[in-house]
Amino acid sequence: MIKSIYILFILIVGVSANEKNNNEIFTKKICTQCHNFDIVLDQKGDTYFWNKIIESMYGNGLQKLNGKEKNKIINFLSQKNKNEIEQKFRRKPLQY
Repeated sequence: MIKSIYILFILIVGVSANEKNNNEIFTKKICTQCHNFDIVLDQKGDTYFWNKIIESMYGNGLQKLNGKEKNKIINFLSQKNKNEIEQKFRRKPLQY
């Protein structure tokens, strides 16, 4: 039983890491048509921010993306520094 749970865990983690890698590769392919990828990675934002950025890029010549493609980019870019963003907006710890 424990061995089965361990194998399932490994499979889930492996799929998640592979999906993240695929999202990064796809994001790089799309964004580097116009931008240096480091510039893109330096930007910090949540899903709302990245959705607005992509929508504005359509006016600058970005090919229309289908929903799945757009979500790949938004998920990768919003997750890449999620902890840093969450820390920025968290209230300071209470002082005793």
